[in-house]
Amino acid sequence: MKEFKFRAYFLTFLLLVCSSIIYISSQANSKNLTLSNSSLPLTQVSVANQNPNESNLLLGALLKGTTFNTRKFDLPQALAPISIKSGDLDGDGDLDLVTANSDSNSLTILSNDGKGSFFSKDIILAEIDGLNALTIGDLDGDGDLDLVTANLLSSNITVLTNDGTGNFTQENLFLSGVASPISIVAGDLDRDGDLDLVTANRDNNTVAIIINNSTGKFTDANVRLVTVYDATSLTIGDLDKDNDLDLAIASRDNRSITLLTNNGRARFKDSFISLDKAPLSITTGDLDRDGKLELIITNQDNTVTILGNQGRGNFISSDIALPDGAINPISIVTGDLDKDGDLDLITANSVSNNLTILANNSGIFSSVNVGLAQERSPFSLLTADLDRDGYLDLATANSGSNNVSLFLNIHPNNATTQTLPFTQDWSNNGLITANDDWTNVPGIIGYRGDDITAAVGADPQTLLGEGTIVVNVIANQTNPNGLATGGVAEFQLTNSSVALQGSGTADAPNIIINLNTTGFTNINVAYNLRDLDGSADNAVQPVALQYRVGTTGNFTNVPAGFVADASSGPNLATLVTPVSATLPAAANNQSTVQVRVITANATGNDEWIGIDDINITGTPAAQPGSLQFSTATYTVAENGGSVTITVTRTNGTSGSVSVNYATSNGTATAGSDYTASSGTLTFADGVA
Repeated sequence: MKEFKFRAYFLTFLLLVCSSIIYISSQANSKNLTLSNSSLPLTQVSVANQNPNESNLLLGALLKGTTFNTRKFDLPQALAPISIKSGDLDGDGDLDLVTANSDSNSLTILSNDGKGSFFSKDIILAEIDGLNALTIGDLDGDGDLDLVTANLLSSNITVLTNDGTGNFTQENLFLSGVASPISIVAGDLDRDGDLDLVTANRDNNTVAIIINNSTGKFTDANVRLVTVYDATSLTIGDLDKDNDLDLAIASRDNRSITLLTNNGRARFKDSFISLDKAPLSITTGDLDRDGKLELIITNQDNTVTILGNQGRGNFISSDIALPDGAINPISIVTGDLDKDGDLDLITANSVSNNLTILANNSGIFSSVNVGLAQERSPFSLLTADLDRDGYLDLATANSGSNNVSLFLNIHPNNATTQTLPFTQDWSNNGLITANDDWTNVPGIIGYRGDDITAAVGADPQTLLGEGTIVVNVIANQTNPNGLATGGVAEFQLTNSSVALQGSGTADAPNIIINLNTTGFTNINVAYNLRDLDGSADNAVQPVALQYRVGTTGNFTNVPAGFVADASSGPNLATLVTPVSATLPAAANNQSTVQVRVITANATGNDEWIGIDDINITGTPAAQPGSLQFSTATYTVAENGGSVTITVTRTNGTSGSVSVNYATSNGTATAGSDYTASSGTLTFADGVA
């Protein structure tokens, strides 16, 4: 008997696992490395371009609740920013940004105010041309960060010495052997305590090792050249675990990686890896947490190659295909975005104008593209904690639109959506044990509410934006009467509670509850507002209830949840105000709904208002059910005429549902052995 296959298509979700062998090709004067493709356990869930809300939903799922709030900073005097770095350039304790702008031969310093907002200053570089790359580090040992650029067309490097306040003195260096440098990195190669420089040079197929004379000066006498054909991108790190810095160079046209292994005195032995792909960029990171650095390479065919470091010159090769819509991954960085202990990967895709997040879960990589709206040609990116909340943010230099995009990490704690019914009181004092840490509180995160409004006495019903995202909780407090700092606080009392109080910094403190309302309607949000402040303070303290579907965009006010004044006093802390409101129908049956309880900086001295006894419920919605064959197999003889396939509907009959079906060849061939069949089977409302 011949067989055919019957297939029903309910949902198609693509899983891509790609691996290719990196092979060895000998090169004169080089040692070949041993590689194999006994691959790391790499899997990829591939998701095409999404709108911002869908991207954030996917990010939240892949990165354990982490999503991003996107901002843009225009650089009006900068043309074609192609490199971006971060560092505390002005000594104020927060990380600033600097871009190298190739067409205007300038740098733009973006000074950070500490909350993720930036103020720009341009530095026009004299007597250089074709500014192509940038690195940052303390070259002269004075404790502040200096800048160095590689200038392609003028065949020189520029050192900008920092005076400690973010003002720089320029010196152009024309060094022997540095010919059209296209990439530059800094590191202490000779272990003498100062930073040396390395450039990849296009015109003479070399890498220049430029040794620092311990005062931040670089001369011809301290330049050493190593032949590397068509060097495209450089990275630096201790690849062989001997406590000195090695180099890895990707060569696009030569389709290879050159490793320069350091003997500790900036003398290098080269090793050559031949690829079957054209690499675009290279970086390092310990992806499998075994203490050894992997090499991570983006390729012109929109893939990422991971060379797993096995030690002793052995590498395991695995390739990951980037999702559809990710084109030309020109830059790649690593960072633990979700603070789960392993490094995630992020690529900047200059042709498709987006980023790809490759979320690492113990070596299993899941990917999603994140769009850049109207920004064009992201050419360089970085990871850094730009708003000082303890979590890594992203920033890109967009060469086609002359601006910088900032992705602030806004759901770093336990923002996993919670199913209904959901309850939370604060009787367990072990939920919050450290400032700004909501990790043990399922689904809830508190925010200080900076810059949601600048007004005093604002009506929180009108405050629908996010402002500057600052995760906040003042942990383990026992005296609401004596705590003057505004924001969100946890009070461990006889009846413990989390509470809100506005201030000049905490413009609109709030908590956000992350819910999954799938399968529910009539979402009811109930809680008690408790006046905890028995001091002489006596402000009118309004509290509003808001919601939004997804994790981006403005919130919507829920008028039924508004309390005009949740406080009593002075010298009273007895008022308890129950709140109960049903959310609009838009919140029904959604994978992600965020509920926000928010107050604002009041006129006078603000009071602490507790948000306690949270209880969120819904009405179970009628279910459409699921479709399946009535039996696992059906058999018919070759001359049997026909077979009837029975499909049943279980676990609900609400609404009309359809399923597409089709036959396909097994050992039987359509047309000669059986008649092909396809179509759509529809179940009407109530039909099983």
